[in-house]
Amino acid sequence: MVKKIKNGIFLLDSIGALVSAICIIMIIRYHYFFGMPKNVLYLLLPIPLLFSLVSFLLYLFSNFKWRIYLKFIALANVAYCILTLIITFLNYEKLTKFGVFYFIFEILIITILAMIEFKIASNNK
Repeated sequence: MVKKIKNGIFLLDSIGALVSAICIIMIIRYHYFFGMPKNVLYLLLPIPLLFSLVSFLLYLFSNFKWRIYLKFIALANVAYCILTLIITFLNYEKLTKFGVFYFIFEILIITILAMIEFKIASNNK
């Protein structure tokens, strides 16, 4: 059971980060619809790509101390949310309603995922 939860959460995190990267690529393509400057989006894009790769590698290869890795992933997700919140705040006047909605929604989803990851990593069963 624990192995399924461990594997599932790393895979979920990897897929979620990949979806975030794909969304950023789409937002770059249609940046005028969201209002976020392209240069800012290009700075954000490598982060979820890296997170996706790391989580996928942990899904494949973490057979020991996986709780520590999961806490690290959760902390990285929180840091990404803080960065995204700061960037959203700094570019608020440029953002359209769709841009504000997207970035706040992304922050909310990733924060919920990070909370779940912390809870799983802290569970000693």
